[in-house]
Amino acid sequence: MWAPAADTGLLWPVNPATTQLVVVAARATIAGIRAAAHVLRAAERGDVPRGVQVCGLVVVAARPGNCPKEIVRYAGTVAELVPHRYDVDWFEPLMCAPQPHQLPVWTPPRPGEPPPPKKARFPDIVPSQIADIGQQICTDLLTDHRPQ
Repeated sequence: MWAPAADTGLLWPVNPATTQLVVVAARATIAGIRAAAHVLRAAERGDVPRGVQVCGLVVVAARPGNCPKEIVRYAGTVAELVPHRYDVDWFEPLMCAPQPHQLPVWTPPRPGEPPPPKKARFPDIVPSQIADIGQQICTDLLTDHRPQ
């Protein structure tokens, strides 16, 4: 749902002409965090295509309510491998959402652009937490990777 992003699935982006800044996403389960750890350790070893930089980890809640302490600790340890961590809370309506290409899309707002109408709700607009995290990712990437 983040317009500046593209989902590469389980593959690294390999086109050197496109953005090579990667944010790894993981479900907040032991299996999800373990898979993210495997990917992040590969990146740390330099086992990625030329130009790829892993910049963050998105941890998506696997269920409503509090996450088990073991998963919280493990995710915290794994997140130390990247400069930024973003946590996405459980959002029930996404469980019944249409196909990914039918979801609303968040794009970074242009200066002076008005915010979405206050009465607008999902599925007409991106949930506010998703939009806020998208903005934070863009801000972090610009701060960390702005050309000198």
